[in-house]
Amino acid sequence: MPLQSGYFCGCGEMAQGSRRRKRLTDAEIRKAKPRAQRYRIPDYAGLAVEISPASTDAEPRKFWRYRYRINGKENLFAAGEWCAPPIGETPEQRRERIEGGRMTLEEARRARLEWRGQVRAGQHPRLVRVAKRLETAQSSATTFRAVTLEYVEKRGGAWGASYRRNFMGFMERDAFPDLGDLPIATLMPVHMLTVLQKVEGRGSVTAAHHGRSFLSAVFRYAVQTFKMPIDPMPSLRGSLGKMNSQNHGRLARHEIGPFLHAVRSGGRAERVTEIAVELLLLTMLRTIELRGGWWHEIDWPAELWRIPAERMKKKRPHIVPLSAQAVSLLKELRNITGNAPRLFPNVRDVHRPMAPETIRHAFKRAGYGGRFTPHGCRGTAATLLRENGSAREHVEIQLAHQRGNSPYDHAAFIQERRKMLAWWADLIDAEVARQE
Repeated sequence: MPLQSGYFCGCGEMAQGSRRRKRLTDAEIRKAKPRAQRYRIPDYAGLAVEISPASTDAEPRKFWRYRYRINGKENLFAAGEWCAPPIGETPEQRRERIEGGRMTLEEARRARLEWRGQVRAGQHPRLVRVAKRLETAQSSATTFRAVTLEYVEKRGGAWGASYRRNFMGFMERDAFPDLGDLPIATLMPVHMLTVLQKVEGRGSVTAAHHGRSFLSAVFRYAVQTFKMPIDPMPSLRGSLGKMNSQNHGRLARHEIGPFLHAVRSGGRAERVTEIAVELLLLTMLRTIELRGGWWHEIDWPAELWRIPAERMKKKRPHIVPLSAQAVSLLKELRNITGNAPRLFPNVRDVHRPMAPETIRHAFKRAGYGGRFTPHGCRGTAATLLRENGSAREHVEIQLAHQRGNSPYDHAAFIQERRKMLAWWADLIDAEVARQE
């Protein structure tokens, strides 16, 4: 298309034979009518607005064009679309509009100065724009938030509900507000230290240490997937206050009787809760594994409790041989909660397990708050069994632990563990009888 009068090239030179004209106004652009073919109205120094041909639309579309020369060759840059100055637009809306390619007359004139600088440097504005968009897209895909969510999607399938809740809670509450939109490769140890010290400053030292572990997992994944060259987290070792060690406590043999007597008589607990406490001692299960039990997991003929992998901390199936005392308690419990699918149903929803606070409150009401916790039942049983001569391997299997990096066979030593748990149940009965 031949240059119209007053249409400047990018180097600032007027086309030969052209004459000067007044610069464009928004009113002039707005009133421009479509023709059978597209045409351009020049503004200044290579900038023009192009009017699209007539169509069924009520208003023709109007586009910014910038004509320039590099190495003597003329080029035309499709720079975006004209729009009237918006009213009441926020800065964020303005940024999104310009990034979407819609510019007012004044914005296009300011952009022309940037394009002119690119041309003088021998760069085509179109290629510069493509490179910036690619860089922005890549940067968005490698922000701390994006990499974290990718890590959760790729590695979070095996997580337990509690770990996922704690991980995402820390990220959304503490990490994302400060780090979420930053490219992960630009993060330095001081960024993470600032986040962790804020958590620590709330008096949550343990939460800060857990947060450090969560951050380390994300950065290890980023290094493994070549999103950053080095993990910045190791340099933060020792930067937080000492984590309060949680002492679950253990009962000596002579303390078992008084404890159960307090739970049954002085604790004012419901019978279902009392049974839960006694089964914690008898089975050596974790609290969440006991509370989450389903009736269909109980193998009554074989007197076994078969717990599937998805309910176990280590994501491996676990078999618990049931002593005569444990079977008796389960039968009693069946008379109370047998109509529900769970052994220990939630009082508000039988499909959900008993609340985690229920058993802890029973310990507190019995006078053992701060001295002995539900998790301490496992340590108490393990210690007394080992003192009685039970094989370490049998005890570790019953605790659903693992040997180094190799898991124990969950079905191993069933008979040996049955005898071991029978001795343990008889010891508990004997200690309770001493209190009566």
